[in-house]
Amino acid sequence: MSEVFSWGDILGAHMQMMRNQHKPRNICVLVQAAKPCRKSIEDYLEG
Repeated sequence: MSEVFSWGDILGAHMQMMRNQHKPRNICVLVQAAKPCRKSIEDYLEG
C-alpha cells in the first residue's frame, strides 16, 4: 500500500489518480474507519 486516505480526502485521491501524481502501487481509502491497521473488532473497540 503506497498511500492511505481518509474518506474526507477521497476527492484528493481521485485528483491524484486522474493527474497520474499518485505514488506507485495501491491507494486505499478508509470507509467507516478512523485510522488504518485495525484488524479485528477488538482493535476497533479499543479506539
